[in-house]
Amino acid sequence: MKRHCLALLPALILPWSMTASAAGNAIGTDLIRWLDSDTASLVYQRALTRVSAVQLQFGYNDSNNISIGAGYKAYTGGYHSSVFYQAGGTVYGRQDDTNLGLSIEIGYERSPARNVVAFGSVKAEYQSLTEVFTYEPTLGVMLAF
Repeated sequence: MKRHCLALLPALILPWSMTASAAGNAIGTDLIRWLDSDTASLVYQRALTRVSAVQLQFGYNDSNNISIGAGYKAYTGGYHSSVFYQAGGTVYGRQDDTNLGLSIEIGYERSPARNVVAFGSVKAEYQSLTEVFTYEPTLGVMLAF
């Protein structure tokens, strides 16, 4: 069984390594979260094709609340240079409970300089525990590599 798993490992790694040189990765932060709610925010984005990406998000604040999210992003133009639509989910870990959020987002990404990407969006999220919709803006910067 272990040999079969080891044989599948290159098949899983190879597609990821091939797209890195074509479109790239990006890591950054949402500046509004830092300023507005004292939440440390980290965003990692990986291109899947020239017009799509997957995004992973991590957030942490002083109240020991943690959020971990993932989303699929589709661009109307090119990667890092157009309007995008994103759908995803977030798990919120609080001191006494856990909450699941499902979100949709529309925004814009632009690269003002080489290896720098600025982004802004509006996100609508439904949280299962509280059964409410929330809306939040994002405005941030990423380092592309």
